Amino acid sequence: MESITAICWGPLSFLTAYAIYANSPFRYITQLIVSLGQLYGLILYYLTELMEGTTHCRPEAYYFWVYFFGANFVWAIASTTLIWQSWYQIVNFAKEDIKRKSKKVE
Repeated sequence: MESITAICWGPLSFLTAYAIYANSPFRYITQLIVSLGQLYGLILYYLTELMEGTTHCRPEAYYFWVYFFGANFVWAIASTTLIWQSWYQIVNFAKEDIKRKSKKVE
């Protein structure tokens, strides 16, 4: 997963940041892709560790809940929010396009 992050998500994240800065509608596609990748990586990180019995975590409850779960859960919230925002905008663009095309036919 780390090589995918370095090769794909890194450059795509810079492209997304530029698209956001430039206020380009293209940002919603790249934002959706990057956010889905981040959420996938986080789920993979959590599930791998939990299925192996949290052998790579410190045994104290504080470290598990604050560092392992809490610090990483912020990324779940951020990714989910950005996925929802992207999805909402893409659907709205599609609805507007359908309305515009139906007006041309009439």
